[in-house]
Amino acid sequence: MTLSLRDWMLGSAWEQLARWHRAGHRPPLVVGLSPNQAADPDLVGTIRRVLDEGSLDASWLRVSMPMRVMLGDNDEARDNVRFLDRLGVRTALHGFHASPGELRYLRDLPVDIIQFADDVVRLVRDSAEDSPEVEAVKRFVPLVRSCGRRLAVGDVDSEEQARRWHEMGCEVGAGALYGGPVPNVEVPNLLAQLASEN
Repeated sequence: MTLSLRDWMLGSAWEQLARWHRAGHRPPLVVGLSPNQAADPDLVGTIRRVLDEGSLDASWLRVSMPMRVMLGDNDEARDNVRFLDRLGVRTALHGFHASPGELRYLRDLPVDIIQFADDVVRLVRDSAEDSPEVEAVKRFVPLVRSCGRRLAVGDVDSEEQARRWHEMGCEVGAGALYGGPVPNVEVPNLLAQLASEN
């Protein structure tokens, strides 16, 4: 069921993105996958079909996969990341805990962005700035950046949190601070508003 849902979601979202692009808006499409969706042997074939049937360049698509499915002996998920990169699709890894085993894969896999796990984000949010926990996370940021990867965080709900993460070296944020979910019919108006403000 989740694989069928993934395929429908990818196709529908890619068509919608093309409509927004034709209207003059240029957002990328970021799709987060579950572990079984990311490790599916048919993932690359599905995405190739979606791209072939659409009108947009593959670089407008970013597929985010769970970090935990990359660990261990799951060659299929890691191969999917490599094959998607050859198609021109950007990839990201979410659920990053900054463990040594995870850092090893950052050098081996052609991913663009790493997103910290929600529990790491909460740990930093709920801890003092000079706490050992926050200091440990701070030490991992340069290691990730040295692999040529950008860092992202979710669950950002205040200017103070955004400031802390930005000072630590994270470039992408999401959460209540930046607004809630928006129905797709309202996205063009939102994009137009953002463009007029910049």
